[in-house]
Amino acid sequence: MIARAAASLTLLLVLVLVLACTPPERSQADNIVLIVMDTVRVDHLSVYGYPEPTSPYLERLAEQGTRFDRAWSTSSWTLPSHASMFTGLLPSQHGATQSHLQLRGDPDLLAARLADAGYQCAGFSNNPWVSSKTGLHRGFEVFGELWRESERPSSLLADHSSVAVEQWFAAQRDRERPFFLFVNLMEAHGPYEPDWRYAWPVLGGPVAIARAHRAYDPVQDHGFVREWYAGDQPVEPEVLAAARALYDAEIRQVDASVERIVAAVDRYADPATTTLVVVTDHGEGFGEHGHVGHAFSVYDTLLRVAAIARGPGFEAGTVDGRVVQLTDLYPTLLQAAGLTAPETQGRDLHRQDDEQRLLAASYAYPAQVLGTFPPALRDSERLEPHRRSFGVGLDGRYKLILDSTGHQEVYDLIADPGEATPLTDLDPTILARLRAVAAASVTQGAAAGQGEPLGDLDPETLQALRELGYLE
Repeated sequence: MIARAAASLTLLLVLVLVLACTPPERSQADNIVLIVMDTVRVDHLSVYGYPEPTSPYLERLAEQGTRFDRAWSTSSWTLPSHASMFTGLLPSQHGATQSHLQLRGDPDLLAARLADAGYQCAGFSNNPWVSSKTGLHRGFEVFGELWRESERPSSLLADHSSVAVEQWFAAQRDRERPFFLFVNLMEAHGPYEPDWRYAWPVLGGPVAIARAHRAYDPVQDHGFVREWYAGDQPVEPEVLAAARALYDAEIRQVDASVERIVAAVDRYADPATTTLVVVTDHGEGFGEHGHVGHAFSVYDTLLRVAAIARGPGFEAGTVDGRVVQLTDLYPTLLQAAGLTAPETQGRDLHRQDDEQRLLAASYAYPAQVLGTFPPALRDSERLEPHRRSFGVGLDGRYKLILDSTGHQEVYDLIADPGEATPLTDLDPTILARLRAVAAASVTQGAAAGQGEPLGDLDPETLQALRELGYLE
């Protein structure tokens, strides 16, 4: 009897040890969703206090999760900012910049890490800069380049992307594996042509919509950015105001797109246990500091971003005031999958630390943007002030901008969030720290030279880049 009991106890101990050493099966609770609202300026979102009703859905989503109020990008345009999300690296490290339009080397991409861990990875991009041509598709089992399916990539209707997501869930979803879903949305990118359904609540009716279109139409065929920087006549204030109003309506449109995609996700995965992050990659200028669009500038009209996270570890209805950056998405989403992130510039947003951070951002020599201007203007004196690279160092309060000519500006972002008045006196220790970070970024950016070609592009990609103003 005693021997039988001892044998049973031994068997029980063996079973306990086996179970302890056996990794638990992954469940649907491990699903991860990343939605990027391309070219959406954070201070034009009503969820961040903008007076126009541009983001009613994001307001509701923020009540279900955490809104990050002090978030920055690593650069002021799509390619380097997305590459930083996917690698946790700064542009000077991953190399996808104005001067080198592809990822450099073989970085450890987010989708590839998740795929190796058993995730089914699906990506849908409306922006040609987030594509197989730039290397950002690596790791995705399915990667839909949705601009190939639309005549106007800048004005995709809100149901275009959500339909692609729905079709993937219905036809290709492997329910034996957790999933990682990435979607890039381009409704807010110029040229500004919002659907009237979303323009109405923002602009106030058909008369206002028609007036805005009439004012904006004369410049859009030549490219709003090119007209601003190289036009013989300055862009009139009423044209600028019309462009801003139409842009706000496009933000309302992308807000509706996010709502439809999240609704689709929630039909296939438990929202309480699915990590969902919605961010912007950079902003847009409308004359501030003499800039429009998102070229030639690293002011916060472009660098500040929105970030809202819902799911395990993100308390509903909270506002997080820590200094964060798009590089943080990489370790955060790997941690949500139970994976350890390699050493990068990013920090896991689940970790509650109050340590003061020093962030870096950069804008490399603008070879690609300069190439969008007609040859006669490309090397003219008119564009001389814009032939430079930028490095940025910031700590959440103070921000230093240094360009490759040696010009420097410092701002107090708390007292002067619009960066209207450069500081002339700052603690030398703080100034030295900020300048060291900015100098490293601007040096590496300038060293990249005059730019490298993207390589052979198919007709659809070329046309999409032309429509978006990225090619002449």
